[in-house]
Amino acid sequence: MASIAVVTGASGYVASQVVRELLEIGYHVHATVRSTSDLSKVSHLQKLEDALPGKITFFEGDLLKPGSFDEAVKGAKYVFHCASPFIRGDIDDPQAVFVTPAVEGTKNILSSVSKNKNTVKRVVLTSSFAAQLKGKKGPANGKIYDADVDWNDEATLTEGSYMFSKVQAEETAWDYVKQHNIDLVVINPSFVFGPTISKRIDGESAKAMVAAARGEGYLPLFAMVDVRDIARAHVRAAERPQAKGRYLCTHQKKITGKQMQKALEERFPEYSFKEMEGGESPQYADNVKIERDLGFQLTPPEIFIPDGVQSVIALGLATPKTK
Repeated sequence: MASIAVVTGASGYVASQVVRELLEIGYHVHATVRSTSDLSKVSHLQKLEDALPGKITFFEGDLLKPGSFDEAVKGAKYVFHCASPFIRGDIDDPQAVFVTPAVEGTKNILSSVSKNKNTVKRVVLTSSFAAQLKGKKGPANGKIYDADVDWNDEATLTEGSYMFSKVQAEETAWDYVKQHNIDLVVINPSFVFGPTISKRIDGESAKAMVAAARGEGYLPLFAMVDVRDIARAHVRAAERPQAKGRYLCTHQKKITGKQMQKALEERFPEYSFKEMEGGESPQYADNVKIERDLGFQLTPPEIFIPDGVQSVIALGLATPKTK
């Protein structure tokens, strides 16, 4: 019988790729979504199930409702907690939008795990580089961010509320698993780019890819990573006994708008993209732990940037400008 893996927020950008990775291996995925009646938000996952060896069963899961994940976690071997809000721009109530769902959702999924410790071998939590990044102080060693050392102690509810929520949620998780003897590994991705499976464009990554495809602009000098690498990191972090602690999932150098422009122009010479400036940035992060423990190298930006843009074009989410 296939092993069961739970993926929370399964219809999301990153979580959908985690589901795909698990289905390819042959897992039975217990996918939690806000509503199982809204088929438009899970149709892309059903298509994956039709094409891949694994199986999906959908469950409703409410981050703010205690016990909401109990049924989904029953019998599971691994639990991937990916559900958490990410919205850029001004937020009227950051406590309600970011912090409460992130923290309470983490508590609720771990509470369900604690009731099923006889089967659950490991939890993998999707955190963020935002939980480590310190815009004023910089990394602890003064040069390069280290996943196991750096924590963002600068963000507050009023300044950097999203970053604050990621810190609060991850700290909550580490405290909880210590008290309840749960095996936890955390993935801390930077800004996510790369192919989208769904036609939803409400997420920040999809918006960025649509803007790039339309020739409207890029994310200049940004820490980025391929969504497929994040999914691969999640699954290997669950399956590999040597995986431990936190994994900063990002390229070691930030990617400039000029690099993005060049990558797109080489893949799509028939399209017109926004002109940008900028050279190569210095190293700011250390991701050697991914190669050592999880056994793979991150996909180069020259591949995942055009792949992401190609996906939104293919799905009809963006029409590029022809030369």
